[in-house]
Amino acid sequence: QIMADNAEMEAIKVLPQKLKACRAVLDEMMAHPDAQPFLTPLNPTEYNNVSQQEYDKLVKQPIDLSTISKRLDIPVGSSGAYKNVSELSKDVNRIFSNIVKVWTPSSSSSSLDDDNNIADRARRLQSWWVDQWTSLVPKLMTMKASNMNNDDA
Repeated sequence: QIMADNAEMEAIKVLPQKLKACRAVLDEMMAHPDAQPFLTPLNPTEYNNVSQQEYDKLVKQPIDLSTISKRLDIPVGSSGAYKNVSELSKDVNRIFSNIVKVWTPSSSSSSLDDDNNIADRARRLQSWWVDQWTSLVPKLMTMKASNMNNDDA
């Protein structure tokens, strides 16, 4: 039997709190005006006539916000659950990297680019995400397991 060290045990205990904080940011992100195309699995044919076959050839790991949200709902420790916040961040970032594999943002830096350009929407949403994640990470790093769940008392 493998014994986890104190740091590993602490990380396991605090993970639900960390994921709850991530859930709050994800919920905010899902309400963002540019999030709409990324809420559910993408239908590439709705954007500049990219075929499903062409999309599937370029995007090997499709992901969307509802899939991330459902994975956050899986109880910690269960199959398919996030094992750490880095996995969640990688999934969110994969949404954006998948988009740039298929579509090109407008050359204009104006925030009034084509609102229907999926790459522009992804770029604006990614900028929002990076700001939110950058401010969240220090809070995640300093979280401690709640004493309410401590059976040792």
